[in-house]
Amino acid sequence: MKPDLLQMIAYPDWDQIPLQVAYQVHRYFEAADKPAFLAKVGSQIHAIATRGELGASAQIIAACPQLELIAV
Repeated sequence: MKPDLLQMIAYPDWDQIPLQVAYQVHRYFEAADKPAFLAKVGSQIHAIATRGELGASAQIIAACPQLELIAV
């Protein structure tokens, strides 16, 4: 089973395809109700993929108790 990843922003195919191969990707940026989405998947998340200017807020990190990695 692949680890769950919270994807904060869209990536080009050369990044997106390897993410999808290695992780079960949850696309936060596409969620209409982000707090509800995070409440649903947060407990499963082991990694966050983001960009430097976006980062990951303390609220998002707190919603992911299994979090092991934030990658930029």
